[in-house]
Amino acid sequence: MSRNLLLKFGSHLDECMKQSWANLADLELGHCIDAHTKVQCSELYDDSVFKAFNLHHKKPSEETLKETSLNRALSVYPVSDQQSVYYLHKHFSEQELAKTYNQISQLQVSIQNISKYLPGGEEALTWPIGYPPPYKATTRFDLLVWEYFTETNLFGSTEDEPKVPLVGADKMDIDEIISTAVERFNEKYNNMYTYHSLINGYRRYDPTRGMEYTLDIALKRKSDKKVVHKRCQMLRPLSKVEIIPMPYVTENTKIHIVLPIQMHDREQFKAFMERYAKVCLEPHDNTALTTVFIYQPVEAKKMKENDVFSSEKSLLSYYEKKYQGSQMQWVSIQTSVPSPFSVMEVASPKFPENTLLFLSTVDLILSNEFLNRVRMNSIQGWQVFFPMPFSLYDPTIVHRGSTKTDSAKMEVVRDNGHFDTYMYEFAGFYNSDYMKAIKIWCEKYPKLDRMHSDTDFFNMFLNLDVHAFRAIEPSLKRVFNPRVCNPVLSEDYYKRCQQSNAEGMASRGQLARYLFDQGVLT
Repeated sequence: MSRNLLLKFGSHLDECMKQSWANLADLELGHCIDAHTKVQCSELYDDSVFKAFNLHHKKPSEETLKETSLNRALSVYPVSDQQSVYYLHKHFSEQELAKTYNQISQLQVSIQNISKYLPGGEEALTWPIGYPPPYKATTRFDLLVWEYFTETNLFGSTEDEPKVPLVGADKMDIDEIISTAVERFNEKYNNMYTYHSLINGYRRYDPTRGMEYTLDIALKRKSDKKVVHKRCQMLRPLSKVEIIPMPYVTENTKIHIVLPIQMHDREQFKAFMERYAKVCLEPHDNTALTTVFIYQPVEAKKMKENDVFSSEKSLLSYYEKKYQGSQMQWVSIQTSVPSPFSVMEVASPKFPENTLLFLSTVDLILSNEFLNRVRMNSIQGWQVFFPMPFSLYDPTIVHRGSTKTDSAKMEVVRDNGHFDTYMYEFAGFYNSDYMKAIKIWCEKYPKLDRMHSDTDFFNMFLNLDVHAFRAIEPSLKRVFNPRVCNPVLSEDYYKRCQQSNAEGMASRGQLARYLFDQGVLT
């Protein structure tokens, strides 16, 4: 109906509903329009016919969905239950999808017909027709490498592990590709095959097209049970970029840095405070620091006579006096197994729910760029931020014979360090999100004393209805500082920690040169 028609009877709508003699709202609306405007309903408008389909208060059956009148209808009524809505939505979505596939097929035929009149002819066509051509390497360094896979293993996916089990998302990917390949063969050969086994499988990621696959498959003929070998190429194309609306955030939000300090962190603490003063205190950046001193039970008993963190507390007092108005506080906890859980258990109650917290380590190289990145990527009720740091290599190995270098000015290049994918110890989140996540986590795992690692802390947020943004962060640099791997924690955490330390010393080439210079290798 038009706006003018709506204005004519809109003021009488309440009156019509009061005088209604039926419980059907759409029928009463029609009576109201007829009574006050004398306009009759019509199926014809501008030489176009608009039809409605009556379900007669029944759920749509398979026979109903095949009716031509339903597929030509502009509206369907009455739809009074959710199941009918889902059925109809699925049906019409499939109809639109079939039309789209048909249009794609027609376009591909048109491209193929036109190509014979274009430079290069049909030989210049790319496969699949209409998709961008494969990426062409200009040098051997740009060459896209194929991964080899079987039904149980991946080969060549990582430099350190030449053979890894096919699990998780990779297995789902390969299983879907194999089933799709068998389905396509049956479409082409009138459903004459059943799947037997995968002989060879290759895949590679092409940044211009998507994931490409080459499969050698053994298929069994249904008629005589004979096994035949088939090869096929498949492409999982890149979809269009989708813009996801995000809540508005600014770079003015205050960050409360939570810094755990253990006995082995004492040497690094002074350097951290110097960097914090230079980046945050001197320019009056909108940050605050909460230092959490972690005492072992033995250290806590002797705290009155001999406080192992007395010099660090004195250093905090010195900076508080030097920079008036600076917001720095410290708290202490006693635990035999330090973890992000134990740190946040004492730190979280000290802040309002809308506080932006950043859980850090003492070897962090602070920068304004990174702090702003924390503000932009940590969104209350929407997203938590777990960046992967660029960990600098051991300077005694990679910078032997050179003068002392400024870690903050070190460039993000291969010879200076690497992105440590094993670390989950840096985290930006709002206190309200943490409180919701820890509540769900405690209900899921009542025996929280066994859940101590940094990956458990990350997994805790996965139970919450927020995005977990995990990405490499070039502006987050970390000075070389071997991690203390606690064997009491989970076996997975201990292995990752040891691997992090091993890969964090230097690159393989640098280690080889170092050993050669030391006379170990001849």
